[in-house]
Amino acid sequence: MKKHERTKYEMLRRVRDFGAAHRELFPETTPGGQAFQAIANAIEEFDTNVVTRALVVKQGREDMVVARAAIRREMRVIARTGRSLRKAAVPSARKLRMPGQVSGVALLGAAETFLKESEPHREALLSLGMPATALSTLRESMDSLDAALTVRGEGRRAAKSASEAIKRAFANAGTALATLDIVVPNLVERDSVLFAGWMRDRVVVNGQHKRPSVSVEPVNPANTSAAAPVVSIVSPDKPFPKAS
Repeated sequence: MKKHERTKYEMLRRVRDFGAAHRELFPETTPGGQAFQAIANAIEEFDTNVVTRALVVKQGREDMVVARAAIRREMRVIARTGRSLRKAAVPSARKLRMPGQVSGVALLGAAETFLKESEPHREALLSLGMPATALSTLRESMDSLDAALTVRGEGRRAAKSASEAIKRAFANAGTALATLDIVVPNLVERDSVLFAGWMRDRVVVNGQHKRPSVSVEPVNPANTSAAAPVVSIVSPDKPFPKAS
């Protein structure tokens, strides 16, 4: 999980837990209750796709590394043996040279060239001690890399899809938070302890910073005309504010 996702996620969990702890204030049929449910749904969606992304992002990577190493190993044998053909001025032998560090697709292309250019000179290469299975083994390794690249591509697409789902979950949570930023203060602002708890839970804590403390002046119950405690409400345009 990425750092910026984790800090937002932890805030959403706190908000969800706040709603669960004070369920009586936010019935399911009210905007507040529905917003808290939307937060819970977003967290569930986030959990599912974070796990999916973690699993598929590495899909095919290990097989790809193994296949690439096998191809380069087998190509080196052919290239080394082909030096005698280059010395004999065989034109096609000039193509039997090891490529640099290239992509998997480019490596497959280079290996294909090795197979094509080596086949007419198979007997000459074998007479110089090249293993009889060199070309067939190279083809097998190429097939393995091709399969691994396909799986890798599928994994990347699945990881991208999971990341997009995570973004949607945060967007849905942001919409719900905008509602809660109105509803919750309206219902709890006269309870200074509860309101302070909400404000602490509602802020995104950046990095290793401690959760911000919120000081709220209690309303004097003897003075019914006293104004409600003033605490700035989070802007709906910025549903994920960070603690200062």
